[in-house]
Parts: sequence; C-alpha cells; structure tokens
Amino acid sequence: MGMRALLLTSLTAILLGCSPPASQAPDQNADNAAPPASMNQMQPGQYRTTMTILDMNMPGVPAGAMANMHPAPIVTEHCVTATDITDYTAPDLTQGPGGMTCTAVRSNSSGGRIDNEATCTGPTGTMTMHMVGAYTPTRVEMEMTSTTQMPNNAGVMTQRMQMVNERIGECPAGSAAAP
Repeated sequence: MGMRALLLTSLTAILLGCSPPASQAPDQNADNAAPPASMNQMQPGQYRTTMTILDMNMPGVPAGAMANMHPAPIVTEHCVTATDITDYTAPDLTQGPGGMTCTAVRSNSSGGRIDNEATCTGPTGTMTMHMVGAYTPTRVEMEMTSTTQMPNNAGVMTQRMQMVNERIGECPAGSAAAP
C-alpha cells in the first residue's frame, strides 16, 4: 500500500476514533468524581502524531518486499484549533478515503476509551477497520487493524498500525490549523 493510501486510511481512523461520545447515564454513586473525558474536551494546541506500521500483508507481494514497506514511524506536527476539534468530533463518516463510502458498524468513543469498527467500499475494494485505544484531553492512542478485500478477487490485504497523537504545547504564533 502506498504512503498516500496509508495516510488516507489513517485519516479515516482518526475520524472514526473521534466520533461523538456515546451518551452515558450519570453514576448515582459518584459524589465528587470528575466526569469521564470526552473527545470534544480535547485541548487545542500543537500536536505531534506518530504513526507506526506494526504489520502488513498483501497478496502477491514477497515477504522480503513487505519488510521494506514497514518504514520508520511517521511523525508529523500540526496546530489543532477549537474549530478543528469540533470538526473531528462530528465527522461525516459516509465519505471515506479515496472515494470510499463508509458505514459505522460500532462506534464507542466515551469515557476515555475507543472501540470503533467501520466498513468502507469503493474503487479499491471493501475495507473493514477496527480501532481500539484510549484518550485524554491531550492525548489519543489507538491501534487500527484493517482488512481489505481487493477488487477482482485479487486477495485480502491486512495491516495493523498504531497512532499516537499528543499535545506538545501551544501552537506557534501565526501558525495555521491542520488541513
């Protein structure tokens, strides 16, 4: 899978991982307990995202070539504004990466935990993604597993990756929000 496709898959994972929190009934026994964090309580600021491919298998690609497709972690930094957080926590999941149409199978991003699954279909085949992880107002860490049925019965591609997104400070003066 090319880096562009990998980044588009990651974007979908971020959007699904940051879906609106499920509503929860208040805990009648908690007197002064702080409410669990929700994704829309994330703090704006400068964030560092580290994405690491943990495992990848593609039909017809020799194992030696696959080893070269596990690059060093991809690290990016970007400014996240309050508007970005609103956009991230209320995504339109019907439009996925690369012209895919996605449907949430399960979406639970509440109480500091992420457990989401989606199925996307499009010109490159059918992809199922499962994301599990945890978040606080300044950090999101999740592992994503995806399985893609390639078109024309070319086989099944699988990948597993980890993403860590952590706040590292205030946005630099004059910086623009991440696209």
